Amino acid sequence: MSADPATTFAGIGDEAGRSLAEQIEAHQKLGWSTIELRNVDDTPLAELSDAVFEQVADTLDRAGLRVVCVDSQIANWARPITGDFTLDLIELDRLEKRCTALNTRYVRVMSYPHDGMDDVEWGAQVRLRMRMLAERAEAAGLVLLHENCAGWAGPTPTRPGA
Repeated sequence: MSADPATTFAGIGDEAGRSLAEQIEAHQKLGWSTIELRNVDDTPLAELSDAVFEQVADTLDRAGLRVVCVDSQIANWARPITGDFTLDLIELDRLEKRCTALNTRYVRVMSYPHDGMDDVEWGAQVRLRMRMLAERAEAAGLVLLHENCAGWAGPTPTRPGA
């Protein structure tokens, strides 16, 4: 059974290989023309130098791969709800420029591990931060996509007080 011609497949590049060359090769072998970009050589997209980022963007363009989504560190398992929210705001600002360069508007986020905080306060803090991030993303023309991996909204779609 073949896929509908309107269906587009993309994989998270660094799950196929550390280097950009490995990521491109895997997607090309699968016949996919789109990729989700997260890390290159174990460096998150937002932390690449501007020069390296430009090389990444040029290489993807020459390979004919379109970036459908960038995967961020925002609210992930390394950034609990008790952590510095400024890191997420800075990353989103940096990714805004990179998403523009990559011609994508989607940014994958998680929803903050609790770090020992009780469920009610955790939920309130997560919703506050996510609202602020979503408003900032919307103003920048971006859409946040939630990965149900880690954090308050990860294990279940329903929460008390949600």
